[in-house]
Amino acid sequence: MIKVNVSTAILVLTSGTAGLIDVLSFAKLHGIFTSAMTGNLALLGFYAATGAVHSAIKSLSALGAFVVGCAVGTLQSRAKTTRSAVRSILGLEILIIAVCAFGSMQPLLSARGDFLEVEILMLGFAMGLQSIVGTQFKQPNVVFTTTLIRIVSAALISTRDQGKATETRRQTAVVAAYLAGALASGLVITSGFGGILLIPVAALGIAFFFANRLDPI
Repeated sequence: MIKVNVSTAILVLTSGTAGLIDVLSFAKLHGIFTSAMTGNLALLGFYAATGAVHSAIKSLSALGAFVVGCAVGTLQSRAKTTRSAVRSILGLEILIIAVCAFGSMQPLLSARGDFLEVEILMLGFAMGLQSIVGTQFKQPNVVFTTTLIRIVSAALISTRDQGKATETRRQTAVVAAYLAGALASGLVITSGFGGILLIPVAALGIAFFFANRLDPI
């Protein structure tokens, strides 16, 4: 039971981070997603079709960085326990987002186009890493179309299986966390606070703390 609660906490915190960073990326990095690759692929197709070459390149960069992040996260988790893998991945992700947070709070640096390009790559890479945390618990924490399908299906099919009911509650919490992160991002962007990336750094730090409580198996 404790392990389930800990894994759910990690999933909720990382999903909220994905929601916040997706909205931030779309609003501040000129119309791309660094977490939701389905949306990013759609935007890539749209930008390519309409001749928005620069925007298409940014979307492609985010996609490539995400894929590399997935690969690195997979290699990091190979032959490791769940606790060790999650700690390793979250530790690297926190470092990457902290660097982005520091850079975005420097007015002269954050205004530069080349910094924005680097930020796209770093955030895309971080979200690719994070997706591997979700695979450790067999629950997506960066994209939620399949999760929504499962929630709706579970709501329409009556079952007395306590395990399935618990899983549905976890899936619902993860989707709600993504929405909460997106809402928080919108509110903070509107307020003009430049340290918005400090929020996911804090959330991931808490997730890292919970990872220490996972069973070492």
